[in-house]
Amino acid sequence: MILEFIGSRYILLIINKDVDEDALFSIRAICQTTNLTSSINNLNPILNELNVNHTEARFEDSEWLIAKTQAEKFTRIISALLSSETYLNYLECKLDDDRNCGEWVNIWCYGEVCPIV
Repeated sequence: MILEFIGSRYILLIINKDVDEDALFSIRAICQTTNLTSSINNLNPILNELNVNHTEARFEDSEWLIAKTQAEKFTRIISALLSSETYLNYLECKLDDDRNCGEWVNIWCYGEVCPIV
């Protein structure tokens, strides 16, 4: 499942994909003006909202392999937050800061091979 939220500067995707008995969970931000993209589930404001221990190895990567029930819970929490214009504006300011620090990429595809054009 992919849920899409459109802010004033970013498109945000919540990705919750079943993998056997678990789920692959991530949150992807795409800048609408540059098309640069980054996985943001390990951004501090997101980690705080999900109340996860960022020192746990499973939460260090850009995609988390977690129990389906936990992925569903995280999806509900983030969906509610991104539905709030106030929180979305706050997060977009944090994303501006993060993007200015670098590490955002030009190409991203989910679940398929993407040719570099």
